[in-house]
Amino acid sequence: MNTTPLRRLSASLLFVIPVVIAMGSLVNVAEAADSTVVYTYPSGDSSGMSAQLAPGIGGCTVGCATLYVAAKTPLPARRQGLVAFAAPAGTTIVSAAISLRFRTLNDGLSVHLQTRIAGRWLESRRLRSTTANSGIYRVGGGGTAVAVTLTSDVAVAGTAVKKAMDNSATITGVSLVVRDGIAPTVAWSGGDPSTGLWQRGSLCGSFAAHDVGLGVDRVDYAVGSVVASSVAPLGSRLQPRPLLYAGTICLDSASLEDGVYGSVLGAIDTSAEGNRSRLVGGVVRVDNTAPIVAFVPPTDREARMPPLLLQVEDRASGVATAALSLDGVPLLAKVTGGSIVATPSQPLTDGLHRVTWTVVDNAGNTTSDGATIGVADVTPPLIDSVAPQGIATTLAAVSAKVTDSGSGVAVDAIRVAVDGVEVSALSDVDDGLIRYEPGRPWTEGEHTVRLTASDRSGNRSVRTWTFQLPITPAPATPPTTGPTPPAEAPVPASPSVDPQITAGADDAALVLHLPTTLTTHGRRTTLTVAATIGALPAGGQRVRLRWASGVAMPDVVTDESGTAVVLLAARSRGTLQVTVDTTSRSVRVLVGSALTLTARLRTVRSGGQVRLEGVISGSTATRIRIEARVGRVWRLVTSIVRQGGRFATPVRLPSNGQYLVRARAGRLVSPPLRLTAR
Repeated sequence: MNTTPLRRLSASLLFVIPVVIAMGSLVNVAEAADSTVVYTYPSGDSSGMSAQLAPGIGGCTVGCATLYVAAKTPLPARRQGLVAFAAPAGTTIVSAAISLRFRTLNDGLSVHLQTRIAGRWLESRRLRSTTANSGIYRVGGGGTAVAVTLTSDVAVAGTAVKKAMDNSATITGVSLVVRDGIAPTVAWSGGDPSTGLWQRGSLCGSFAAHDVGLGVDRVDYAVGSVVASSVAPLGSRLQPRPLLYAGTICLDSASLEDGVYGSVLGAIDTSAEGNRSRLVGGVVRVDNTAPIVAFVPPTDREARMPPLLLQVEDRASGVATAALSLDGVPLLAKVTGGSIVATPSQPLTDGLHRVTWTVVDNAGNTTSDGATIGVADVTPPLIDSVAPQGIATTLAAVSAKVTDSGSGVAVDAIRVAVDGVEVSALSDVDDGLIRYEPGRPWTEGEHTVRLTASDRSGNRSVRTWTFQLPITPAPATPPTTGPTPPAEAPVPASPSVDPQITAGADDAALVLHLPTTLTTHGRRTTLTVAATIGALPAGGQRVRLRWASGVAMPDVVTDESGTAVVLLAARSRGTLQVTVDTTSRSVRVLVGSALTLTARLRTVRSGGQVRLEGVISGSTATRIRIEARVGRVWRLVTSIVRQGGRFATPVRLPSNGQYLVRARAGRLVSPPLRLTAR
């Protein structure tokens, strides 16, 4: 078997303190954060770029951005060619950097850098150079677009321009720093998880977010300290993310401790720092832990309709429903606090019976398991109301009452004998009442009745009693006056033998065989009592048991081998008096050192906890070690400072599998205990 180490748990579960949160409160936070929009060349993407050419001023605007004055073409004053670069809708340009190569050989021609503000082009900068010049030129912000123009400031004669590239401007790149100052909005469009009901697993809901600037970058859903994000797809240069983003977002609540939390739904746009909005939601109650269920076996193993008890603990949402079955038959269960009780609908037969249960908490976590109980009848039937006793009449009927509270009286096993002659076939048996009426009057003298009864589990009882009929005295011999006649020779009497009565071992003394001292080591211990009469076993003898303190234990009856087994509790101690008929012997019961380890619940979900409990006696050890077997080695999990005879500690089973654990105190070691996580 593969085993893994156990992880130590804290002594108690941690819960989040409930916080009352106002539902539906939308908070927008606009950071006015800046983002950069870049136009590069050469590029096949012309989005955001526009051009206006004029007669005499040509150029290319697809794959390049070049303006030039045609050779030998007259230009009137204020004629210009323009290439513009727009900022995304809903944003404002903070600054622009334009990478430019230009040359203005002819007087009256120049390059202008412009900014569009409120729908009008305003000049930001004017450039002139008779030789080829290049650089990065920055212009101010506040607008929604920038442009580069090649302009005739004054009229230019047709013969003035010799070559087309004597006056030109080539744009190699534009970088716009834009500002989005409006935060997006967000709302649940369906399935808001903040219902206030107990939930487990994935918490999912549908959302819708809207932005008027660069678009929605992502939506975050937070419950406590756990955050789930849904990222919007990429868009174009002028619309990096979608303005409307809707979808479904799920958060795994398994990473949260069970408890009550507030929730927040947020939307962030594509700014560097991110304008954001937060929808403060309602209460989310999380319970991912299944109920802890411990079955308490019936204490009376002879009970035919024992109460079936479950101890249930659920520290979060609480128990919602519980179902119990016995041998596949559903039972009516009653839930009271942390206890669930059900009683069988009809008496149980001897043997093993399977109890199964399913407990569901208010979050839907389920615990299903089962246990086996045994029913065994070890109490023999009771024979009472025997008659006749003492002086009887000549036709008195022999009667007795046989009862059994366990498996019931076995009618076919009843045997009645009078003066050693079995009369069972002549006896009437009705509902445990046995009656035998003699066919002829009883003879004078003493008569013995022996009644043997058994139950359906094989336990046997024997009851013997006697009754008498008075003997009529012989008449007195009258006195004689004459000579006494000679005595007649006595006639030898023929021997008379009753074939039903024989002398045997019953005339010998009864002897008890049992130990004088018995030691219990923290567990149930059996005491075997053997009775013999002569060399034969004394079966059917009632064994009476009484402690020196005066407390009596239930009687037992020896079986055919003359043996009876007495079960002593784990904490039994003192002197036990054992009596059979008139013979008594004493047994001194001692409590030896012992260490036991138990767990009410031995199977849990992976990551769940098990509470280990134990008892130590007869030892001076002050510390108890809890160990787990890893491979072939026992390793320490935790240690407990002993404060009495009982101890307890929780442990967690971190992953699926089976575990072996034990307790050690000095030289005492408890039997290994098997635990399962699944």
